[in-house]
Amino acid sequence: MECPRDGSDGSDGAALIAGTSASIRALTRTVDALAASDVSLLVQGEYGTGKRALAQALHRQSARKDGPFVAIGFADRSAAEIKEELFDLLDEGVLLADAPRATLYLDEVAWLPMPLQGLLARVLHVAHLRGTPRIIASTETDLNGLARAGRFLGELYAQLAAICLTIPPLRERREDIPALVMEYLRTSPHVVEIEQVTLDCGAWEELSAYSWPGNARELHETVAAALVQRPSAVISAARIRTVLGRWPDRHAAPGMVPLDEFEDAYITRTLGRCNGNKALAARRLGIGRNTLLRRIKASLAVANRGSRAQMNRSATSAARS
Repeated sequence: MECPRDGSDGSDGAALIAGTSASIRALTRTVDALAASDVSLLVQGEYGTGKRALAQALHRQSARKDGPFVAIGFADRSAAEIKEELFDLLDEGVLLADAPRATLYLDEVAWLPMPLQGLLARVLHVAHLRGTPRIIASTETDLNGLARAGRFLGELYAQLAAICLTIPPLRERREDIPALVMEYLRTSPHVVEIEQVTLDCGAWEELSAYSWPGNARELHETVAAALVQRPSAVISAARIRTVLGRWPDRHAAPGMVPLDEFEDAYITRTLGRCNGNKALAARRLGIGRNTLLRRIKASLAVANRGSRAQMNRSATSAARS
């Protein structure tokens, strides 16, 4: 399987699918077997595992590789925007005109509002009659469970999920971390000006010890941030710790972080990746929006108390002097 680049047009970002773990080898064999098929696929996986990358790999290895790879994303978009895009497809857009050569990628279909799920089902039916573009959908959510609960249209689920593929999270295949890092360094524009980048033993240990809630994408972002912070040929353990926010306090074991600080740092990074969108961040964190708002409020309260305490100490010190 080729190492695809996960981006809006398939040309930016580094490979998110790489490795030699048993799960990735099995996934690679499945992709190779399905590439020539026109069967609809549902790709499941957490944020950052490389669902789009997998869809692009399937497209590039298929007979449709010279045709368009058309992606529609549903996460964090209004119903009006989605409806307009679906009608554009229905009105003989580029996709349907090129249907025999096209792959249609539907990103995060669980976000599609129920009233529009019937419209998408009709669009896919019309597309099928006009030449059958390859349909690949992705989700971070248990779509089958939503369909059984009546929260996702059963007809649409049947159209999308002829075959389901699951990309395992990085924490379950840590042995793939070196391959993911090396593939990133090989393909990333961040290392163009550095002749050869290596990681010291401590850096590899830090990467292996971390849980990677953002999966391969977070791993790549971490390496990129380490390079940007201090461009050099060797990435150290200290630099990785700084990027990940793994700063031990006096009472923590070496290399460990108090749980509250770790969770706050993770929430902050997730909000940043979601451009401050709290609803999207809450979904990716697996918590309710109100829970997220309470955590943000509590963190701000702690920070404010700390600031006031520091100001009081400064004032007392000044008075004594």
